[in-house]
Amino acid sequence: MIHPSAPDTEEITLRASISNPAVARCQRAWKRTFHASAIKNGSPAVGLIDAADAYREAMPLLDSHKSISDFIACVGYAMTSGVFSPSLGKDFLNAARVALSATRTKAEKPKNRATLKQPKRRLTPKNNDLTPPVSIHLAP
Repeated sequence: MIHPSAPDTEEITLRASISNPAVARCQRAWKRTFHASAIKNGSPAVGLIDAADAYREAMPLLDSHKSISDFIACVGYAMTSGVFSPSLGKDFLNAARVALSATRTKAEKPKNRATLKQPKRRLTPKNNDLTPPVSIHLAP
C-alpha cells in the first residue's frame, strides 16, 4: 500500500504509461476513487484504502486464460506501484495459479470409457487366412 501518511493528494499518482486495457481500467478505478475519497473524507490515507479496494474490484475475474493473464498483469502493476503490499500480491498470484490450473484441467476433456476411441476392427482377413478366429459348432 502507498504510505498512508502522504501529505497531499496531488503528489500521489500511479505510473501513466499503461498498454494493457485491464491494468488501465484498474488504474482509472484507483485514481477516480482515490481523488473522490480523499476530497470527501479530507484524508489521503482514507483515499488510499478506498482506492486499493476499487482497484481490486476492477480486476478481471479468473474465468478464462485471457482474464487470468490480465489479472496477473494487474497484480504485478499494483505490487510495483504500491497499490497493495507484496504479501497481498503473492496471495493474488497464488489464486491466479490455482485458477490457471483449473482452466487447463477444464480445457482437457476427461477421458472415460465412453469417450475413448475403440480400435477399428478389420473386416478383411489378415494374410489371406479365411478361417474364422472362433469356430462355431452346431449340434446336429
